[in-house]
Amino acid sequence: MANEQKDVNKDRQEMAKDQADVAKQQGEMNAAKTDLAQARERYNVAAKQRLQSIDAKLQQIEMKADAAAKDTAAKLRARRDEIAARLNSAGAQAESNWDTFKKDVDDSFDKLQNDVDAALK
Repeated sequence: MANEQKDVNKDRQEMAKDQADVAKQQGEMNAAKTDLAQARERYNVAAKQRLQSIDAKLQQIEMKADAAAKDTAAKLRARRDEIAARLNSAGAQAESNWDTFKKDVDDSFDKLQNDVDAALK
């Protein structure tokens, strides 16, 4: 009987420890989700600023009188709009895909920025 009581007490202690571990892990997971949400928000703000900068340069290209400049501006604007659409889906990106998503969008931004700058010359 005493051995059974010891086993019960031991089981209760192990269960309490397991519950504490689960609570700790839940807290860590919630903190990670918060960190990711904040990172997404910061990225979104920075990306919108990049879009505004590109928009201003596209307007300069569109003001040029020649047809080639207007055609170039239209193609660049279409690429800009594709990036904006991808940014709208940023919130739907899983944590495991976030870094890849961000790198792909940043690469697209860099290529577009270079092409816009080249068209302004």
